[in-house]
Amino acid sequence: MATIQKLLTIAMLLLVLLFGVSFVKKGEFPPKEDILPELRNIPLMGSTDEREFTMTYAGKDYDIAPMKKYELWGLVVSHNKVGSISDSYHEEDAVDLKDICVVWGKNIESDVYREMKFKSGSWTCYPSYNSKTAHLKWDDTMIGNNHLLAEDPLIQDAIRGIHVGDQIHMEGMLVKYSPEGTSWWRVSSLDFNDSSCEVVFVESIEILKRGTPRWYAIFTLSLWGILACFVLKIILIIIQGQAEKMRIRGIEENVRRYEEEEEKAQNTKHKGQNTNEETEIAKQISGRETHEFAHQQNEEGLEDKSETNTGKEEEDIVIHRDDGESEYIEYYEYVEENGEEVKDDDTEDKK
Repeated sequence: MATIQKLLTIAMLLLVLLFGVSFVKKGEFPPKEDILPELRNIPLMGSTDEREFTMTYAGKDYDIAPMKKYELWGLVVSHNKVGSISDSYHEEDAVDLKDICVVWGKNIESDVYREMKFKSGSWTCYPSYNSKTAHLKWDDTMIGNNHLLAEDPLIQDAIRGIHVGDQIHMEGMLVKYSPEGTSWWRVSSLDFNDSSCEVVFVESIEILKRGTPRWYAIFTLSLWGILACFVLKIILIIIQGQAEKMRIRGIEENVRRYEEEEEKAQNTKHKGQNTNEETEIAKQISGRETHEFAHQQNEEGLEDKSETNTGKEEEDIVIHRDDGESEYIEYYEYVEENGEEVKDDDTEDKK
């Protein structure tokens, strides 16, 4: 897990570096040599006999009133970002899909566009000079800020895909439009300068040449890569946390089992000691009782012998000698001399 976290951190740092570089590189203006000759043309306007019509977009109806036919070739130098903080007036469902600021003609031929900076607000394009001599070459009539509307979904997607640095060609109508049921109209300008806005109902649009497609691709991929690495790191942290909890639970379970086994062993040991003590006590008691019983039996035996001997004190013992003669002797004298008692048959001999 730690190795994976390190690899993700390294990957994330590299992606952040790519993101920063691509952020600067994307949208760089191409040199004059890479500009198509068509972009030196001035936009064309013409009369139209198109009548007012209604267009539905994002569930809302809009009244569209055509004013002029319109055709434009130009280099995209800036555009707004619908739904972003920098364009709080346009929401995601805004009917004007994108505002593109384009330059053409002399501003292309003189290469002055590369000495300029451009910024788009919610409704206006703001050019600024980036060199001391740029104002001498700049022509305010060779720039336009176009609010683009379209009914065809394919054209809508093409408009959303336009980037800074792209060279485009589009045809349509300059129009005024109003949300149905209201008296408010957004009206297109019919001249060209940095303060005017053309409202264009686009009927066809073509990106003649992409500006910096690779850097835009790197920018997008690096951004998603950073987000993916971040999410993976969070997931790994959660997994590591769960694994650590399981490890701690396992340790606690092992400790609990060890303590239980120790307790059982201690109980068994104490039980064995108690049994040995009880056995020893039982042996001692049994030995004492056996000793007392033997002592008692011995005393009883002596008493019996005493009684027997007492009964034989008055009797004489007959001794048969080798010469055939017989001799009478007292019982106690015989016992003292011979150390044994007289059997019953000896007594019978006496009798």
